[in-house]
Amino acid sequence: MAKSDVEIEIRVPVNKVLFGKVRKFLKKSAKFVGKSRDTDKYYNLPIRSFLKTKHPIEYLRIRAGDRGSFITYKYNYLNSKGKKTHADEYESGVENAD
Repeated sequence: MAKSDVEIEIRVPVNKVLFGKVRKFLKKSAKFVGKSRDTDKYYNLPIRSFLKTKHPIEYLRIRAGDRGSFITYKYNYLNSKGKKTHADEYESGVENAD
């Protein structure tokens, strides 16, 4: 993602009936532009673990896929109730994921 890009992700729990309605609406009103497949590898630091919490607050990942290969560092911000509110994500392309 470019430095000036902002990604907004909204997650909403739905039941099967509502999911069916959304799927029907999208088939009728939206244009499918394609799909992609990515493979992620997550890394931990030898001096500090990212895995101390159930859902990591930060992580280091290498992703390989149809768009190329990228190394990403992500830091999630939590509110006072421990729910994720937003994240900083730094991503750079790499020539080879291996």
